[in-house]
Amino acid sequence: MQNAVGFKRKWVWLVVLLAMVAVFFAGLRIGSSRSNPYPGVLKTLVPIGSTGAIYVFRWDKGGATAPNLYRYYFLAKTSNAGEALKLARAATPFLVTDDADSKILASDDSAQITTDARIYEFSSKAGFNNGDDYVSATFYLSNSPQRP
Repeated sequence: MQNAVGFKRKWVWLVVLLAMVAVFFAGLRIGSSRSNPYPGVLKTLVPIGSTGAIYVFRWDKGGATAPNLYRYYFLAKTSNAGEALKLARAATPFLVTDDADSKILASDDSAQITTDARIYEFSSKAGFNNGDDYVSATFYLSNSPQRP
């Protein structure tokens, strides 16, 4: 009888140990993923006004159906691509699409974006802090997907 009880205890401890290992690896996987992935390669820069610009970054980890995603950010204008990447890492894109050839027509405080691809995220307003001022822009999106 004691042998059966000892055998059951060993299995309980083994199950508890395996559950702890599974929880550890699940936490590691969740903790290492980012809700806002880092942008990839700077593809396009379109100035808006005197202090802002639309930066389009190609992100090549989209997935099986859309291997390349394009993330659009409204950020402070800078001439250094490394600085733009650093600013984009701390910002949220106002547009995420899989179109490499969207058209951008910019004015002083707005931009018209035309695309024929899927839209994954879009916000019609974006902005950034420029010293003591907040610079914002309005975005108008025209979309007519060609894919089913």
